[in-house]
Amino acid sequence: MKLFHRLLILIAAAGLFSGLAVRRSGSRGAGGREISGQDAGRSPGEIASAAGPLPAVRVFPPRHSTDTVETLAAIDDAHLYTRLALWLVDAGEADIAAFWSGYSEKEDYSEEIYQLVFLNWTRINPQAAIAAAGIEDYNAWWAWTCHDPQAALAAALTAGPKILELVAMGIGEFHPEWLKAHSKEIPESFREYAFQTATNRQDAENPLEALKSSKEHDIDPNFETLEALARQDPWAALEWAKKYPDDYPGDFKDTMDLVLQTMAAEHPEDLRHLLAQTPSGETKLKMEAALFANLLKTDPAAALEQAAATTIPRTAVERYAAIGLDRVTTDPEQAFQLAQRIFSIGPDALEIEAKIEYPGGSSTSSLDIPGFDDFMESLMAKDPARLMDAAFSGTELQAEPFTRLSDHWVQQDFPSYVDWVNRQADGEIRETGATVIANQLQNDGQFAEACEWTMSMKDGGKESLPVLLRRWNSNDPEAAAQWLESSDIPAERRAALETEMQKPW
Repeated sequence: MKLFHRLLILIAAAGLFSGLAVRRSGSRGAGGREISGQDAGRSPGEIASAAGPLPAVRVFPPRHSTDTVETLAAIDDAHLYTRLALWLVDAGEADIAAFWSGYSEKEDYSEEIYQLVFLNWTRINPQAAIAAAGIEDYNAWWAWTCHDPQAALAAALTAGPKILELVAMGIGEFHPEWLKAHSKEIPESFREYAFQTATNRQDAENPLEALKSSKEHDIDPNFETLEALARQDPWAALEWAKKYPDDYPGDFKDTMDLVLQTMAAEHPEDLRHLLAQTPSGETKLKMEAALFANLLKTDPAAALEQAAATTIPRTAVERYAAIGLDRVTTDPEQAFQLAQRIFSIGPDALEIEAKIEYPGGSSTSSLDIPGFDDFMESLMAKDPARLMDAAFSGTELQAEPFTRLSDHWVQQDFPSYVDWVNRQADGEIRETGATVIANQLQNDGQFAEACEWTMSMKDGGKESLPVLLRRWNSNDPEAAAQWLESSDIPAERRAALETEMQKPW
């Protein structure tokens, strides 16, 4: 909050009260009507009667505060700011000091009141204000910088590095133009504080200049400034995003992501026009996603229709997931129905891989679908059994998403997942679920139980049991040998397993 600006408004308003209350002189009669020829020679009363009733007289607050240090001290913080601001317009240094002496004794005083007092005190006597607040008090030095950056900087140069840092930040906040002309007067090691603070101010009027300044001084730009540029000049923002694609990590994937989201909200027609001219590729997909996200905010029914009409499976999944995330809290029934739609699309939509070939080999990696994992996790938190039934019962099992959701559930609530697996009539679902359970058990060090689940599989754990026993043997050879000896595994296979488990893990 820019308290200084608010104070200036109050001061200006106080100065205008008398001017607004006085009727301008001139050739106007009652009601502010011009005196015409037919009114000539008529009395003011006659003119007023003809013009109709006078407008109600506006009553303005007093021009000067009637408060005192004592009356201000009796006001609670919630109602103090405006009255204090008006009082400070005419208050002398002694009165300000007296008010602060009492107010600063409060255990939990308002930061806004604190700043307001020192913005006025440093206007009159900055040295006394700083002495009262404490030599390293941020608000006092910050307030002085607001009024006189040159003097504050000169004093800070001899006051120590902490004070110099505070003043540099104050200069960046209050005087970005002064900073451009006097930046070399700030020691280089502190200059960054000034420019970083100046950059962090959202510059809605000149966002492009602010972005250029941030680059000139090697400072990470404020994403709100780029949003302002996208609203003001979307084409300039797009050019900036192309030139500096990696400026905005965090909530946004990259600079282009931020610009496109802003364009979709502020200039959707421009973005649609650009989309029509853009060739297939990552940027086009981002444009489509940004427009769909905005459609979901402004017209959810239309967004659902668009998702249903989408012919590209992966894009359909992404859109259903976005709608589902939006519905989980407000309409969980529809959210589960959307999950069922997603899994009915087929495995090709959920198990897409990217393959990169290079001389001498290649590598593959799975491609995440934006929003899909978040949607699934939100449904898992509500009713994991219902999600798994909706996603996989009666459909072709999709191993990768099944295992991913199962891993999430089994770590959150192991007993309920085991119960769900035991109730499955579909052999493939039960087998895959048993593998998830066995893996979780061995990760928890419960090797005997893991072996039992492994042996319950259709092939009796032909491939997986030897591996599990090797791991167990490496952790606790005595317990592993004892379990194998007491098991009902046929002698021939037990002997083979005894040999196998001795191999290094």
